[in-house]
Amino acid sequence: MTKTVVIKGHVVGPRTVELAEPVPSETREVEVTARVPDEGNAHDRVTGRSRELAWRQSNRDDLQAFAGEWVVLEGEQIIAHGPDPAELVAAARRSGVLVPYVFFVDRQQSDVVKLGL
Repeated sequence: MTKTVVIKGHVVGPRTVELAEPVPSETREVEVTARVPDEGNAHDRVTGRSRELAWRQSNRDDLQAFAGEWVVLEGEQIIAHGPDPAELVAAARRSGVLVPYVFFVDRQQSDVVKLGL
């Protein structure tokens, strides 16, 4: 049987927590203290989206298939895309993405040069 445990606090990304003792079956909510190891460099810990940013940079041409749309990206996977960002965020959360990374794909224009993202 799968037990759902609510962890109070801020956790970025999916984490597995091993409980020190079994949770009684009638328990509906448990407060857990967990240590999350540092991963990546300081910039990655602050932004938390280095994978998504790198994927966007290396897949600019592929993203033109979604020109004029909003896109939800998790890691290197497109979760959802369409015209309504609020709807996309809700769909991403339903699929298990806690903090969706959402961006708009501009149409490429040959006579325009953009600096930055």
